Amino acid sequence: MRHWMMLVLLVCIVVMLPMPGSANDAQAWKELNHTANQVLKLTKEQRYEDGKRLMSVFADFFLSYDFEDQEWTMSSLRTLTTTFENAEDALTATNMPDDERIRLVTAFRLAIDAFAENSEPLWKSTETQVMASLDDLEEAAVSKDAQALKRQINAFHSLYGMIRPAIHISTTEQTVVRFDSYFALLENQSVSPEQLEDHIETMRGAFKELYEGGGEDGIDPSLLWAILSIGGPLVVSLSYVGYRKYRAEKRRVKAKE
Repeated sequence: MRHWMMLVLLVCIVVMLPMPGSANDAQAWKELNHTANQVLKLTKEQRYEDGKRLMSVFADFFLSYDFEDQEWTMSSLRTLTTTFENAEDALTATNMPDDERIRLVTAFRLAIDAFAENSEPLWKSTETQVMASLDDLEEAAVSKDAQALKRQINAFHSLYGMIRPAIHISTTEQTVVRFDSYFALLENQSVSPEQLEDHIETMRGAFKELYEGGGEDGIDPSLLWAILSIGGPLVVSLSYVGYRKYRAEKRRVKAKE
């Protein structure tokens, strides 16, 4: 009975989706957004086979959709493709922890929602989670418990990785470079506890600005000063590579136009 209902749902979704390239592209993405939500629900219910069937709808859409007629950047398209592939892998993997499956499919869900160009993208509803994770980070930093700090950094990394694709799609490459740099500095072994506490407070302000609609400026001076004064070559390298990617992407987009 469940499989029969799932088949009916799939048929309805395929019929309701407008043909790619039509004047009703916005409606197409709205339906895809709804379908992504269904995939996430199925994943949470551990109905992975049903989730994979729904993901095939996305695969057919991607193969036939004329993305060149849209204003999306190649960087955003790569981000969406990667989240799609990660979600597919999560639904087909045999030994992946359930929480990791949910995290990867949630990242895909948030990315699709960001592509749907909602006025209030779904990723902004994660503000409470992010702020709570930063509070836990600060508590671990104050306690000077290295193991607790490592756990909280990993937890924050997991959470940020889940929302990062949607942030990338909704904002700019430069914004992502900025927040990647914030995270990279967390892992710098030469950062003192006092500097780490200050850095977490800076991150808290930056994320608050991002959730309120800003956060699209370049890497702020306080972060650059921290990077240079602490001397983290890995962080500098990450920022430089990200910046080069950003400039190269801008050149490609201009050439395409």
